[in-house]
Amino acid sequence: MTDTIFKQFQDLKAKHPDAVLLFRCGDFYETYEDDAEVVARDLGITLTKSSKDGSRMAGFPHHALDTYLPRLIRKGRRVAICDQLEDPKLTKKLVKRGITELVTPQKPANVQLPGLTRKQYDLLCECIRYRCADNSKERADAMKHGQFTGWYDDMEKQLSELKSLIYDK
Repeated sequence: MTDTIFKQFQDLKAKHPDAVLLFRCGDFYETYEDDAEVVARDLGITLTKSSKDGSRMAGFPHHALDTYLPRLIRKGRRVAICDQLEDPKLTKKLVKRGITELVTPQKPANVQLPGLTRKQYDLLCECIRYRCADNSKERADAMKHGQFTGWYDDMEKQLSELKSLIYDK
């Protein structure tokens, strides 16, 4: 792991110190230091050490996220998922990364809230994701690439619709 990637990891980890940070590096989600020990123990995967600096690491292929994430949640872990926000092939610099999702044991996936349709629930999730973005560029990226976008043109329209769904009932 290069110093610049580790600094990027540390900066993102500082924003969510109480969460296990799954840090996307190419085709893998990697964890470092204390998070690596937690992930290795909870998932039963190998804990390794860097030959360069002795830092602890553990990881798994990105396509296995749907297998491993629920296991971490069942263990009571709060998990911050960090993805690459740009195509590594299109940059000669360090790939920009950011937290794209924060999953907690209290926020189960694919659960309906009483009185809300799936579309309304998805809209609420998208608004929360937008509000959690750190800056306007991340907010624009969340809107452009968000899991639940597609039927809404812009945030003002989303917020207006959400308000009417909540207050007009």
